[in-house]
Amino acid sequence: MKIQNIVKITLVAALVGLVLACAPTSNSTPPVSQNDVNVPSTEQPSSVPADSSSDSRINRSKTEIQEVIKLDTYNRFRVIYNQFLKKRPGFGGKIVLQFKIMSDGTVEDVSVLSSTTGYEEFDAAIAEDMGQWTFASGNYKNAKVTIPFTFYE
Repeated sequence: MKIQNIVKITLVAALVGLVLACAPTSNSTPPVSQNDVNVPSTEQPSSVPADSSSDSRINRSKTEIQEVIKLDTYNRFRVIYNQFLKKRPGFGGKIVLQFKIMSDGTVEDVSVLSSTTGYEEFDAAIAEDMGQWTFASGNYKNAKVTIPFTFYE
């Protein structure tokens, strides 16, 4: 069983590396696979300007937000999920996070809007980690993002 999981994780890592290496350079990005083992899936984020002031700053594109989320979901959330699987094998579920991306690229005001994991310690670890993510800085308006993450073994 352990060898099968190692093979699956290795295959997923290789496939993700291939997808990232072959990613198109245009504004379109391929969707996140819902079938990856031990990789939380994400849906398209909903993003709205967090401030309504009329200034010269621009809105962040959903594509840009999704690119960072895909990469950090795999590199960060997968590691956290696997750590918690050791404590509670077989758990999974969906966490809906809401957070604000500031113009400098930092993340603030992370909150868990809902969760079906039944594992508050895990939910808190995911929310805490999300607060450490960074997006590109620039002449951007602050953006409030709501996005679900699905975790499964």
